[in-house]
Amino acid sequence: MALDSFDVKQMKLLLALLEEGNLTRVANKLDVSQQAVSEQLKKLRITFNDKLFVRAKNGVLPTPFAEQLGLVLREVLGQLEHVGTPQAFDPATASNSFTIAASDYAQQVLLVDLVKILKSEAPHLRLTIKSLATNDLERALAQGQFDLCLCDAALAPTGLASVSLLHEQYVCVTSKRNPATRPGTDNSPLLNRPPVIVSEPQDRFARVCEQWFQGINNGHQPPLLVPSVSLAPAYIAANDGVALLPSRLLPDDRLQKLPADNLPDGFELVAVWHDRASHAPLHQWLLAHLQGIAAHKTHQPLSASA
Repeated sequence: MALDSFDVKQMKLLLALLEEGNLTRVANKLDVSQQAVSEQLKKLRITFNDKLFVRAKNGVLPTPFAEQLGLVLREVLGQLEHVGTPQAFDPATASNSFTIAASDYAQQVLLVDLVKILKSEAPHLRLTIKSLATNDLERALAQGQFDLCLCDAALAPTGLASVSLLHEQYVCVTSKRNPATRPGTDNSPLLNRPPVIVSEPQDRFARVCEQWFQGINNGHQPPLLVPSVSLAPAYIAANDGVALLPSRLLPDDRLQKLPADNLPDGFELVAVWHDRASHAPLHQWLLAHLQGIAAHKTHQPLSASA
């Protein structure tokens, strides 16, 4: 059976013949000529190797095969129409799966709050959060490894759709227990303490921080490299080190701000996705919430130490 040329219009014509049983009425219903109906019927007979309809007193009668085919076509067309009709998105009942790849910073500043929203507004949504650890974001998004990426704008491929979420700046901090910050202490807490540097995969944060500490000649102290910004405060407190941190990670009860000049430029956090997902209701809904969360995340630098 050759179905290569069997299209939706022919499905509708065959169903109309089953309903009307008359070529003239079918032509009027489909707004085509009776000759066009006859020609399509000839093609259908060849396709299915069956007469499909035979002449009767007031029109045509279907063969048993045509009646069986009609049952199948009604179901197929019904499913096609259902798929082609945009469905209203209801987060309360949505049970979709959605995967976000994000830097440790983005997870801490944005995604924790997003999870709180999903708990109340979309309790059945299956959200997967992955660490940002790929050199080819464009390929990963195109292949569906994740649906959305939150990253430094400098890492975002130019060929992908994106939106800016926030602009971040750095602050210099140390442990609140750092003895070098006590009044009357001669040693500079900035120049004589080991730097703590976040070295997260696929992030330029470590390079920026290392260059800055080298530029101020930080007493040639060997740096302590840690794997994430979320762990950095604990390590800073543990060795009374100094560090540069994004300001939105503050305040933190373990840390205090140090005055510092010529801090490096901050960075822009963006949401990135493949264009094929742009009009998906779930994507739009989640992105709107992320933008709302980011809008309320203002810079919160600590007060400088006395």
